[in-house]
Amino acid sequence: MTPKNYDSADTQRQYQNFLNRGGQHEGPRKTTRTIFSLARYDPVVAAVNAPVTGATHSQVANSGIFGADIDPQVSDTHEAIFDLNAYRPNSTLASMPPREFAGPQLGNARLFPKDAISLFTALGGAGKTSSLLAMAAHIAAGKNWGHEPITQRRVIMFFVEEDQKELDRKFGATTHDWDPKDRTAAADNLRVISLTGRNPHLTRRTREGVFGSPFVDHILQACLEFGAELIVMDHLQGFADGDLNLSDTATALAMEATKLYANTGAAVVFTAHVNKSNRDAEVVDAGFTSGSLAFENAARQVTGVIKLPPADATKFQIPDPDRYVKLSIPKNSYGPAGEDAYMEKEYVPAFHTVRMVPYYPPAASSDMFSSAEERLRHKILQHIEDHPGTTKNQLEGLSGKKGRLGASKADVRRSIEELLAAKTLVLQPIDVETKDRLNLPQQTKTVLRIADKPWPPS
Repeated sequence: MTPKNYDSADTQRQYQNFLNRGGQHEGPRKTTRTIFSLARYDPVVAAVNAPVTGATHSQVANSGIFGADIDPQVSDTHEAIFDLNAYRPNSTLASMPPREFAGPQLGNARLFPKDAISLFTALGGAGKTSSLLAMAAHIAAGKNWGHEPITQRRVIMFFVEEDQKELDRKFGATTHDWDPKDRTAAADNLRVISLTGRNPHLTRRTREGVFGSPFVDHILQACLEFGAELIVMDHLQGFADGDLNLSDTATALAMEATKLYANTGAAVVFTAHVNKSNRDAEVVDAGFTSGSLAFENAARQVTGVIKLPPADATKFQIPDPDRYVKLSIPKNSYGPAGEDAYMEKEYVPAFHTVRMVPYYPPAASSDMFSSAEERLRHKILQHIEDHPGTTKNQLEGLSGKKGRLGASKADVRRSIEELLAAKTLVLQPIDVETKDRLNLPQQTKTVLRIADKPWPPS
């Protein structure tokens, strides 16, 4: 390939093929000791022992390997590997946009950052597969998750243990009482793929170490073809060929997971089992996931699912705590950590299984559950829904202790920006006809609109 014919996609393909060949090679390999041994008898040694012109700093530092006599004062004329000027931090930035998330709101945090790996960890039988499939269906349909509006996105899910019939059962239970339009939208924008009967390993062990498997490329191709913005891999242990307690296995698996989000821009979520020492945990801390910490360290967000703690059952006066689970975020690189939420298992007789739904405590204890920020966001969304064509300035006019929103102007502004960043709200350009119909001032250029609501309003 010449510079004139350079093609970035072809270069990437050749590079990936080279990496795959390296990972699959199981024949004899040259070690450092072998190279040293060969070098003693190779004519090139004479050249190495001769005076060197244009030696690099690394050659000078390692000149004793072959007994070479390299002058450390010789100027470095070798082409640099790194253009250090290209890596200078940008000091002109005053701010940057927030990270985009694919999942629903959890307290003051949002689940599943895009362009990153997330972990969703739970005990076996706690409902992690049903929970994620329920969230995925809501995301695919653009249907509210509890009280929280959610942006519609395409979702693709891969399952190691469930067969296709069981996945249809779980999807049916989740959407059985939905409006047919929402159920169809969820099915159109969601793919649930059973890997039973296939080798699902994203890594493969060789005598030389743990490397990525070709199956990663098949996963990636499917994600790109579908245009997925959320990729769910259920579960972590099933995708690894090797012992996840060993850091090299976890590191290799994290590298393959990185390929998925680096090439798609999607949020990549792995479910995982809980570490044995945390089986009876009442809080979720670091090290909650089974296996080496290497993969948990690679994840930008970790969400743990535990049985409802006795203290919470007492606080919320719940007589049957086995029906509920608690979600906590011990690690969150792009938002607040330590946020909590709750889910309830609902039995669906038509499908003979349970579905997971958001649980909100009774009204008497709602203030203990909802934060002030969350309540403010709900008030803003409710006002916009009741008053189509609301502007930013009008919402700020409702601030103050005596205002309808009961919050400071700064808090109202911050909540509006958070809702816009999460794409729950959008800025809608408005035409003259709609201005007149909504009795808006003629200078109005944009209004706030809830993303999943039709426009113009009827």
